[in-house]
Amino acid sequence: MFSRTGELMEKWKEDDFHVLSKKLSEQEFFDYFSVRSAEIGFEYSSFGMALPLPLNNPKFIVMNNYPAKWWQIYQSKNYLSVDPTVRHGLTSVAPILWDEKTFVAAPEMWEDAREHGLRFGWAQPARDSRGTIGMISLSRSVDEVGAGELDRHLARMQHLVQILLLGMTDLILPKECPESLARLTLREREVMRWTADGKTSYEIGRILIISVSTVNFHINNAVEKLNAINKIQAVVKAVLLGLL
Repeated sequence: MFSRTGELMEKWKEDDFHVLSKKLSEQEFFDYFSVRSAEIGFEYSSFGMALPLPLNNPKFIVMNNYPAKWWQIYQSKNYLSVDPTVRHGLTSVAPILWDEKTFVAAPEMWEDAREHGLRFGWAQPARDSRGTIGMISLSRSVDEVGAGELDRHLARMQHLVQILLLGMTDLILPKECPESLARLTLREREVMRWTADGKTSYEIGRILIISVSTVNFHINNAVEKLNAINKIQAVVKAVLLGLL
C-alpha cells in the first residue's frame, strides 16, 4: 500500500503523462509547467530547447515567465551566449544550482539577474531521441535552494523536463526541421549506416550482396527524403535526428 507521499508522486506522474495526450499549444504546455513549478515553490520558470540542426548557428527556442525587464536585458546583452547553465545543459543531464560559483565566468549576468529578482534557482537538462536538448530553469527571489529541497524535488524536475521536451519536440521539430519527419526504409537505413562507417557504394554492395546501382538508389532516396545536398549531409542529418 502506497504511503501518502507515494500516492502524491503517482498522481503528478499521472497528470504529467495525461497532459501529453491533450492537443495543447506550445504556450499551453509551458503554462502547465509554470503552474507545476509554482507548486514546488518557484516564482519564475523557463524552458529552453536546442534543435539538432543546423550544426552551425544552432537554433534555440526559449519560453519563460521572467520579469519583462530582465528578459529584455537577457536578450539585448546576448546572455544566451555566455549563460553557464545553458553551456552546462548542452553537455550534461545533471542538475545544476544557481550560485556565485556557477556564474563566476559571467559576473555581469549574475548581478543583473539578482537585481531583477532571480537570486536562487536550479536547472535540469534532458535529451530526446530525436536530437533535441531541453532544459528547465526554476528561480525565485528569496530562499536558497538547499540539498534537502533538491532531493525532494529532483524526481519531479526530471519528470517535468522529459514531459516538456517530449511535448515541445512533437510541436516544434516538424516545423523547424521537416527532415525529422522522414521515414527511411529498412534497406535505406542499412545503406546509410554503412555509409556512416565510411564504406563506399561498392563495399556496401559486397556486404549486402546487392548491386552498386541498387546501393546508390537507396542512398539517393535517403538524400531526397532528408532534403540533403549529398550523402554526407544526409548521414549527418539522419544520425542527429535519431533516424539510424
